[in-house]
Order: sequence, then C-alpha cells, then structure tokens
Amino acid sequence: LTGEVRPTATAQGPAPAQTEVLAGHRHFFAGRPQDAIKSYQAALRREPEHHEAWLNGAVVWDGLGEPEKAAAWYRRALRVKPGDAPSQAALGELELRRGRLVEARVELEKALALAPSDPLALVARGRTSLAMGRKDEAVATLKKAAAPTTASPIASFWLGTALEDAGRHDEATAAFDRAARADSFFTGARYRLAR
Repeated sequence: LTGEVRPTATAQGPAPAQTEVLAGHRHFFAGRPQDAIKSYQAALRREPEHHEAWLNGAVVWDGLGEPEKAAAWYRRALRVKPGDAPSQAALGELELRRGRLVEARVELEKALALAPSDPLALVARGRTSLAMGRKDEAVATLKKAAAPTTASPIASFWLGTALEDAGRHDEATAAFDRAARADSFFTGARYRLAR
C-alpha cells in the first residue's frame, strides 16, 4: 500500500451537453459568436431537447444578424419548454423587429397571458400596436409598462413616442422626462425632450 487515496466513484461534473453550453457562453462573452453557435450546436447533437442551448443560440443568431435562424431557435426552445414567458416575449420582440407585426402580436399575447405584468413584453406589445397604427391601444399598453411598479426608462420612452404620435404632446414630454430622469445616459429620451 502506498498510502494513496483513490476515489471510489467518478467525479460528478456537468453533463456533456451542459459542458458544450458553458463553452458556448465562454465563446460568446469572449467575442466569438460563431464559435458559440458551434458549441450550442454540439450540445444539441448530444441532447436535442436542451432548452438553454436553443435559447442562447437564438440570442446569438439574432446578434449575428440572422433573424430567421434566431426565430427558428426561439420556436424550438418554446417546443422544448412551453410556457416560458421570457422566451415567448423575446420571440415576439424579434418578430416586431422583423416587421412581422401579426406574428409579433400573437407571440406577445402568449407572453402576456403567461406573465401579464412583464414590462419587456408590455413594451414590445405597445410598440407593435404603435407600428400597426393603433395609437390608443399602444398608449394604454405602454402606460402599464411604465407604471411605477414596473417602470423602466425604455417603457417611458416608448410611451412618450406613442403619446407623441397620438398628438398628446404634453403627456409625451412628461413621459420622455421620466425616461431621461430614470437614466441620465438615455440620449434618445433627452433628444425627444429637446425637440
């Protein structure tokens, strides 16, 4: 006997798919998004229903300017984990940015059915209404997003935009002011105040 202690069981570490997902995160934060995608794809080859790999891949594809791939990955993430409000809201917001307003509205309604006070889903839903020319609906939705309990500078900014489009300039000014006060670096709100 040498006095050496040998483990009797194998060490527990992350599952192989999770190891690939973590590698994807490292690549992404190191500024290597293409390598991150390769790692997420490797994770999915090992475990095709890995929600985190699908979701993070969607975010990376979006950042790479590949909105169709991003939307497909978000949809796959939602098939793996139905009822995931943040994923649903992210897909809706992506569809809004793609100009697919009907699809955006459908996805955001699903997100809000799951999480009615989610400020990001409310902002995206309000922006969708605004883009569809439904100014009063946009104002009502964005007022919910900018409520004191869920307030965020971006919600106040988009509320100001909707109010401005609806011709309610005094209210728009107040909303832009709230956005600028909440985040002094929010130049978009400061610019709108100056106009």
